[in-house]
Amino acid sequence: MLSMCTLSAGQAENYYDKDDLYHAQEGQTLEGGRMAETMRFDPETGTINEEHLTKDEYRDMIKDNERFRQIEFNLKLSPEFRDSLKADPEKRGQFNQAAELAIKAEAQRAGVKLNENSFGYNRDGIITGAKSHNIQTKNAPEAFKRLDMARITNGPELADFKPIGDLKAFQATANQIRGRIGVDMTFSAPKSVSLMRHASPEHKALIDSAHREALGNVLKHINQEYAQARVQVDGKPQMIKGDLDTYIFNHEQSRRNDPEYHSHVNISNRIKCADGQTRSIEPRAIFQDQKFLGQLYRMEFDRELKARGLDTVITDQKQYFFEVKGVPQAEIKEASSRRQEIEAEWKKQGLEPGDKAAKEQAALSTRGSKKDFELSAIAEKWSPRMEALKIGIGAPIRAEVMTHDQVVREIEKTRYHFTEREFLKEYKQIEPAAKIEDIKAEFSRRLDSGEIFTAEKDGQKFYATRGTLENEARIKETVSDGFQRSW
Repeated sequence: MLSMCTLSAGQAENYYDKDDLYHAQEGQTLEGGRMAETMRFDPETGTINEEHLTKDEYRDMIKDNERFRQIEFNLKLSPEFRDSLKADPEKRGQFNQAAELAIKAEAQRAGVKLNENSFGYNRDGIITGAKSHNIQTKNAPEAFKRLDMARITNGPELADFKPIGDLKAFQATANQIRGRIGVDMTFSAPKSVSLMRHASPEHKALIDSAHREALGNVLKHINQEYAQARVQVDGKPQMIKGDLDTYIFNHEQSRRNDPEYHSHVNISNRIKCADGQTRSIEPRAIFQDQKFLGQLYRMEFDRELKARGLDTVITDQKQYFFEVKGVPQAEIKEASSRRQEIEAEWKKQGLEPGDKAAKEQAALSTRGSKKDFELSAIAEKWSPRMEALKIGIGAPIRAEVMTHDQVVREIEKTRYHFTEREFLKEYKQIEPAAKIEDIKAEFSRRLDSGEIFTAEKDGQKFYATRGTLENEARIKETVSDGFQRSW
């Protein structure tokens, strides 16, 4: 499982600062005041560095990211006006468009740049406001003073939506907010894996090793494919690559104090670019590919567990969810009290399966604060149960992996062209056991040999194989023949 959120300064400084949440024996401290199981990803080696961090080192990163501020534009609607927009989709669309234009006009007048995807909307599809680009902290107050929010509500863009005599149908306000510290990516092991860490010291060492290897593989891919910043070249936005500044915090319990082995991966909002400058990251692509990155972690983790002799079973092939073979479903359910709490809230509210936004809000509304809880209490409850299952560690389990040619032929059946990132995604979904580095090496080999062709459109590179071109030619021929016969 992978969950993601933007990281605030307060969360970054305090959320991970509970000693009982780190993998350490009670009372254990590391030399030099370092935090146990708190590490960094090394982009040069592509591995997780086992040198633990000090709290001061992490706080230095937070302080560095505090160099930036953002200006947030907010629209507050009266209940009556909001209800009128909910009931009239055409009016809602017109208001959203007009509000965007009004905010853009005032931001431009004040010299405040808006993010490309800066506008926010509530679950009813009504605009709520916008956020600016990062602004140097020293420059933010002056930019904020130049804003006149009355120009938004009283300007020509929204004139048609303000009822006569009702000055409070909607109001516009602005405030300064601290810059984004980064992105939190939480990679969670399957519940049965978290439970099996209590079976024996050997199981714990095996699982921790497999998790670190799998997570390192995924972080290497993220650093190679998603480490980018937005720059202006000749007045046009472009992406420049670099190396991410990544911190890893390993925890082993949930908010309901169930076993839940997971890693918080903090990607700092700073990237060392190829030109030597440090800039703010552009994280949009990471959020867009959140679902696939979660699958990628599970695929890598499953392979690494099997390579170490712990057998697993796939429970959902499409999403690639798996569990340790032999752990009863009853034990998994009992250790998933937080999940049961969330699902009970969904049922209470009568939410539909596809209502993702409402489900996320319901999960947040039931989210209690983390409470101090001795890790030994979890072990006392679950270690005897897991030991009694007698799930052993056997010989390495190596799945039969399809050849590169076989996988590429499968890709050709559904793809006429693809980006390099899409090639990896399609390949892994066809053959989950394949290693990320092997897939990338095969892509490069085929590109160098001419087996993969390249084309460019609007600065974006696309690729195709000889097989995809032949398939497309056959389809065109079939369509043409059918058209001629129809005459």
